[in-house]
Amino acid sequence: MQRHLFKRTAVPALLAFCARSWQSALVLPRRASHIAMAAESIPRGTPLNLEAKHVSVLSYNLLAPAFVRPIDLRTGAVQSYAAFEWVSEEDLIWENRQKKLLEQLRRWSADVVCLQEVQFDTEENGSFSLPAWLKNLDGYAACLPGDKYLTQMAERNERVLANRVAIGCAVLFRSDRLVQREETARSDPNRLVSACLEGHPESGIRHLGRTAFFSVHLDAQSEEVPSAEEMARQCAAALRIAGTDDAEEQTETKESTESAEPTAQQLEQWKVLWDKAAQAPKEYRMCLQRVPTGPTRSAYDHGMSEGPCVTWSLDHIFYSPRTLKLLSRWTALEADPESSASGLPNAENPSDHLPVAALFEVFPTPCLEGSSRQSLLERLEKLEEQQHREMAELEEQLKALEPIETESQGPKGKKKDSPEMIAFKQEKRRKTKELKALQMVQRKDFWGNLSDLELDLVEESCGSTWIETGVRGEQKVAV
Repeated sequence: MQRHLFKRTAVPALLAFCARSWQSALVLPRRASHIAMAAESIPRGTPLNLEAKHVSVLSYNLLAPAFVRPIDLRTGAVQSYAAFEWVSEEDLIWENRQKKLLEQLRRWSADVVCLQEVQFDTEENGSFSLPAWLKNLDGYAACLPGDKYLTQMAERNERVLANRVAIGCAVLFRSDRLVQREETARSDPNRLVSACLEGHPESGIRHLGRTAFFSVHLDAQSEEVPSAEEMARQCAAALRIAGTDDAEEQTETKESTESAEPTAQQLEQWKVLWDKAAQAPKEYRMCLQRVPTGPTRSAYDHGMSEGPCVTWSLDHIFYSPRTLKLLSRWTALEADPESSASGLPNAENPSDHLPVAALFEVFPTPCLEGSSRQSLLERLEKLEEQQHREMAELEEQLKALEPIETESQGPKGKKKDSPEMIAFKQEKRRKTKELKALQMVQRKDFWGNLSDLELDLVEESCGSTWIETGVRGEQKVAV
């Protein structure tokens, strides 16, 4: 996967994700410090290109045609979440929905479009490409999943739905407004696609420094139906990365009255994930805030075969306030009582999810400058010179102690070290290991006392493996 979220680099980011529509409805935390409540609400469908100096982001789950009323080979029937019993046949016809989707995307003209449930075209050589109808969206470049993952998804759909089609996420961006920082081979998973973008130098958002954009679809390819607790765990992890706080803001699930209480094992798994995610903001220096999007899906309640329809908040946008200031966001089902009552899709809305969108003011990425920058680089160079000198001195000391090598034959005529040489090599390894460990502690202390802007500069200069190795190199992506 071509991750641009480096192990220790605070790259500004924007993440749009969609929870699996048929699984748990999630009540997201509403702690004001992490949700931009002051954003202006604007009507859904308002064009997103009205102000050239603002960057706009749209997230849209398209409802792949292969997921509409298919026979599930595991059960021999259409799954309830894919039956769309509240929707007319006409509103589910793919040709009609496709035309409306394309018209919408053209009219809205978002700078970045994060898509989920894109059904990709299969080429003659077996590879996958952006569907032809999306190629008609002029002016956009696309970042797609890797063929390896799309092949796996196609094989899964063939086994489960008897339909060999690849479905996944995509990130589209306007090439006259944004440029991709680096061209890399397609290697992202089908349910998490990334793009590292910068403002085009001739555009109104030229001050936008490199920013990682992600389109995420939670658990979009599992063949097993996950438990509600498992879905909640995944979402809690994502929310903790976004900086939400603990127990007083709980993630809840809504499901049928027959749901079981979580087991002790599930609770322990939750705790492990929670603790790990709680460390993520510090480890990645990635403080995110959530756009206060409303409910985006309306359907029969879980386990129900008749109405009324209920709504869920399943589509979300997170962003880095370091370089992006939220200005406005689209309304959702809270402003559309007719769709809330009738369910989705319908005549006006061609997907089972409403899109979510937001507009941001752009600020240059802050950096260390002037004498502060020079002073830090000098301190860094001084530390490295000291450590190189210490290692060279140890090597000289050990070289002076090395015993004279004597010829000795071991089994099968192989050369055998003398006892003195064996002892010397063991001592050499011990002392070298001790010095390396001491120097790594020194580098950790140096790193730990840096501010965010200082860390940015050291990461840029040294790469992410410098603490462990003491050697400057390329930044290493997180695993």
